[in-house]
Amino acid sequence: MLLSDTQEFLARSPPAEDSGSHTVSTAINFNSSYATATRVYGTLRELLGQIHDQLEQKPPLTREEALAKIHSMWKIRKARKQLKALVREVYSSFDDPTTGETYYYNKYTKETQWTKPTILGSEGLSDLSSKTQKKVKVVFESKEEEELHAVSKLQATARSHIARRHMRKLISSIYEKIWDADSQRFYYHNTKSNEVKWEKPRWVSDEDLLTPRTRYGQLQAEQEKTKPRNVLTESLTPQTAACMIQHAYRQKKGFQNLLKMCRAVYVRIYDPEQGLYYYHNTRTKETAWEKPLLLSGAESDVFTPRTQQKKALEEMLTPEKAAQLVQRAFRRKKGSQNLLRLCRSVYERIYDPEQDMYYYYNTRTKKTTWEKPLLLRGAESDVFTPRTRQKKLQELVSAVNGTASRKLRQWTEEEAATRLQGLYRAKKAKKELHARLAQRFKKAFDPSSCQVYYVNILTQEVSWDPPALALRGGVQIESFEE
Repeated sequence: MLLSDTQEFLARSPPAEDSGSHTVSTAINFNSSYATATRVYGTLRELLGQIHDQLEQKPPLTREEALAKIHSMWKIRKARKQLKALVREVYSSFDDPTTGETYYYNKYTKETQWTKPTILGSEGLSDLSSKTQKKVKVVFESKEEEELHAVSKLQATARSHIARRHMRKLISSIYEKIWDADSQRFYYHNTKSNEVKWEKPRWVSDEDLLTPRTRYGQLQAEQEKTKPRNVLTESLTPQTAACMIQHAYRQKKGFQNLLKMCRAVYVRIYDPEQGLYYYHNTRTKETAWEKPLLLSGAESDVFTPRTQQKKALEEMLTPEKAAQLVQRAFRRKKGSQNLLRLCRSVYERIYDPEQDMYYYYNTRTKKTTWEKPLLLRGAESDVFTPRTRQKKLQELVSAVNGTASRKLRQWTEEEAATRLQGLYRAKKAKKELHARLAQRFKKAFDPSSCQVYYVNILTQEVSWDPPALALRGGVQIESFEE
C-alpha cells in the first residue's frame, strides 16, 4: 500500500513552470495529493515505530523474522526516497536578495516559507542530482603511482579498522552487562557514571560486553601473564643476560644524566639569618626551602656556586674537549680584540677645557657623551684622542711602507697555497658582495630637491646617502628603468 500510494502520486505530472509568473494547473487535485502524501508519511512513521519496537527485543530472530525486518527496512528506504523526490518536485528554493537567506516556494499552494521541508532533513533540494553523479575514474600516469594509491587506501582501511576495534575495546571496558532474573534480559551498567539502561551501547555487540564474573576472570588471567618472573632462579640465555645488562646500564646512565641536569639547574645558597640552606632554580628564578625530590639523596646533593665551580675544574678533560675549550678561548679573545679595534675606530676622546674633562665623540652618529663607552672602559681599551689617533695612523703607514726594506719571508708550499686560496676566496666574496649591492640598491632623481636618493629594493627604505659598502668598494649603483 505504501509503495502503491507513492507511485500513484509520482505518476502525476507536475505543472509547467512559467518564468514570468507561477500558475497552477486545474487538472491536479491538490487535496487528494496532500492526503496521499500525509498517508505515506504516517505509514512511514508507523513502520519505523514497529522496527524500533522489534529492535528492542533482545532474543535472537528467526530466519523468517530477519527476512521480514530486512524487507520492511528496504520498503521504508525506497518509500523515503520516493517521498523526498516528490517533495523536491513540489518545492523550489530561491535566494532573498535583501536578507541573503534561502526561502522555499510551494508550486501547488503558491505559499513561501523560510524553513526547509522536514522530510529532507540535512539534505537540500539539489542534493539528489549531486548524489546521482557518476564517480570520476582516477587515471594514473604510471604503475608505481597506482600501487602507491592502492597501498594508501589499504593503510587507511587498516587504520580505520584498528580505530574501530580500539573504540569497541574502550566502550567494553566501561560497560558491563548484568542479567536481570525478573525480566529475563540483560541490562547494561556504566562503571564510570554508575548509570544503568536497558539499551545496548552503540558500536559494540553482546560478544564485546562482559559480565562482572567474566571480567574478573579476564583480569586475573592478565595479571598472571604480566606477573614478573624470578629471573634469578631461571637459567638465562646469553641473549637474555646481555639484554638485562644493557638495560641496567642504560638505566644507570640515564639517572646520572638526569641528576647532572638537575644539579645544573639548582643552586644551594646559605641564609645567615635563618641558619639554613635554600635552593634557587636558575631557570625559573624560584626559591624553596625543600630540597628537590630528585636530589634528595646524599650522593645527589645540590652544590653551592663555589663547589660547582670547583667540581667543574676537577673534571677530567678528554683531548677533544680540551681542544674545544682552547679553540673557544682563542676565538673569544680574537673576537674581543676585533670588537675593541672597531670601537676605537668609531670613538674619539676630546678634551673640554671649560669642564676640564674628556668627552667622547662618535664619528659615525655625530653624537657626544661624557660617559666612556661600556666596551672601552678598561685600561688597555682606552679611547684615543685625535692627536694620538693620527700618530698611531702614521706609525702604521710607516710600518707598512718599511716592509719593502725588510727581508722577504720564505713561504713553504703549504703556506703559499693557503695564502693564495685565502686571497682568491676574499676576492670572490668581494665580487659577489658588490654584485648583490648593485642588485639590492637603485638610485632615483628627486625633481623637487634636484638630488639623487637611494632605494633599498628589499626593505623599500630610501636614503639620501649612498650605501657605505657600495661607496667604499666603488660599486656603480644603477638608476631605475623608466
